Amino acid sequence: MDYETLSNCFIAVFEDIKSEHREIFVVHESQNDILELVEFLQGNIAREEWHVSFNGLGFDSQITEYILRNRDTVIHNTGESIARWLYGKAQDIIGRQNRQEFLEFSPRDIRINQVDVFKLNHWDNMLREVL
Repeated sequence: MDYETLSNCFIAVFEDIKSEHREIFVVHESQNDILELVEFLQGNIAREEWHVSFNGLGFDSQITEYILRNRDTVIHNTGESIARWLYGKAQDIIGRQNRQEFLEFSPRDIRINQVDVFKLNHWDNMLREVL
């Protein structure tokens, strides 16, 4: 799975590793799939599915959890305002990482299980950068 956050567009892509079936959700002024995305994520939780990503714990799952915790408010907004809202959250997450601050949601707070390839390969370990 992967998210792309632009100032006026949010895209979420999920691919089933067994069937290669893809689900794509777009939130933009011309298309607003936020309700479908929330329902998809809630289905992932109900079925105890896992998300596999690169830096998912540090970024994508933070966005996912933020959407889920604010779902009742967010689903009643326009695609344009939701895209701007998610872009602001993405910038907050990136800023926290750059300042080496704790992220808003710890791994135990994340409701969808994660396989983070970035962490799995220890690419976040400063000692690996030296080697």
